[in-house]
Amino acid sequence: MGDNDEARAAYELNYWSPLALIHSLRPEAIVNVTSLAPVTPWPLSGGYASAKAALSVATEIMRMELPDSLVIEVVPGPVDTPVQAEVRLIPGTGEMLDRFPVGDAGTCAKRIIKAIEHGRRTVVYPREYAPALAFPTIGRRFLRWRTRNVRLGEVILRTGSHGDPEAQAARRSWTPRQHAS
Repeated sequence: MGDNDEARAAYELNYWSPLALIHSLRPEAIVNVTSLAPVTPWPLSGGYASAKAALSVATEIMRMELPDSLVIEVVPGPVDTPVQAEVRLIPGTGEMLDRFPVGDAGTCAKRIIKAIEHGRRTVVYPREYAPALAFPTIGRRFLRWRTRNVRLGEVILRTGSHGDPEAQAARRSWTPRQHAS
């Protein structure tokens, strides 16, 4: 964590870019994709998690400042995409993800469409992670316990760093899980 190129890139992609797009379009419906990362942080995810936290706060402020617009926050937990291959390079995440629900991108998209159709303000997907958003202290304590033995000095990967060769290889080798329809 700190002021480095990866953290700045995370903010550009996950905070400034969505705000610029919203400002230029002024849509009637805004869908901001944040993350559970701010309430369930992992080591080495500081830039990403804090950028998503900033977007989450901006989303809440948009609801106040744009009362005539539907402003939806999508809060995904683990979703089966190539990013999962990269995330699994962080010690401890693979074993944990194997024990907990990992969502399907198509199902997440359907939930977003339903939220727009029904005027819902928040989508947490997979749904099993909704308590983590409602009670963030529980998730944070659990993850502090879960990551207590992670040896950060041995970790090369900076999650979210598209320039990291190991992360790029992990994304290329990703294969989707089989999901129930």
